Amino acid sequence: MIKIVITGGIASGKSTALNYFKKKFYTLNADAEIGKIYNMQKIADELKHNLGVATKEEVREEIKKNPYKMRVIERILYKQLNKNFMYFERMCRRKNQKYCFYEIPLVFEKNMQRNYDFIINIESSLFKQKSNFLKRQHGDAKLFHFLKNNQLTLEKRRALTKKYNGITILNSGCSFQLKNKLPNFTR
Repeated sequence: MIKIVITGGIASGKSTALNYFKKKFYTLNADAEIGKIYNMQKIADELKHNLGVATKEEVREEIKKNPYKMRVIERILYKQLNKNFMYFERMCRRKNQKYCFYEIPLVFEKNMQRNYDFIINIESSLFKQKSNFLKRQHGDAKLFHFLKNNQLTLEKRRALTKKYNGITILNSGCSFQLKNKLPNFTR
């Protein structure tokens, strides 16, 4: 089984790329998994115990007030996320999948790149990223800048993508063009 990870900056088009592969392959979106994890009672209890908040919305507000709490939040959430990754991988193997696709925004920042056979790094202009993010996150520019500042620079991301057997794709914002730039794994 070949594990392919889609990564890139915030709101760069990673989910759009993953959706093209979803039509023919098994896919896992780390952000969607995190959303599910927030709904688990044991996670809510652990967040409440460590931070005094339990819901995704409360956690977001807590991060805005104190960005350094992000480390505690990640420690709690990523423990379960890793379990979800392992479950997904076992399922792909049981179903004899040739390729399995993961969307993981922080694959390099969390030093996970060695776990994957091929990396697709999606880039987009800062203007396009901010515009996409603000549409989804109700105009929260402060949160955009906080998250953007916790990601690697484009140059560093490109260098790591090249080093770890991958490609970088520039997303102009046109989904048809992005689809045509993606590698064809059906051959």
